[in-house]
Amino acid sequence: MVEIARALTVDAKAVIFDEPTASLTDAEKVVLFDIIAELKADGVGIIYISHRMEEIFKITDCISILRDGQHQGTVETADTNEESLTQMMKGESSTSRATPLTTSWAKSRWRFAVSPAASSIRT
Repeated sequence: MVEIARALTVDAKAVIFDEPTASLTDAEKVVLFDIIAELKADGVGIIYISHRMEEIFKITDCISILRDGQHQGTVETADTNEESLTQMMKGESSTSRATPLTTSWAKSRWRFAVSPAASSIRT
């Protein structure tokens, strides 16, 4: 929670959360999700990295799948389900896979690269 608080002290345009709930209590998770909702409402870009499907479906608008360092697709959260995401992660094809996201921002030239060595991003 200290790193999260530190990130909120700068006027960040984007915040990356990498498995942020791994060491949090249930009460702390509620606080974190409230903070993320406030950041989203303020127009801050959120990249949330997690393997916990419940969290992903609770707080995201869209989901991008990476497998072996390669982008497998981006889907709108409301248009997919856990089975489709799992198939994308495994590299399996399915007719139940969600339609790829086609909004203009998803096609933009801006992309983020995340390095495990990066501890925080400031703008």
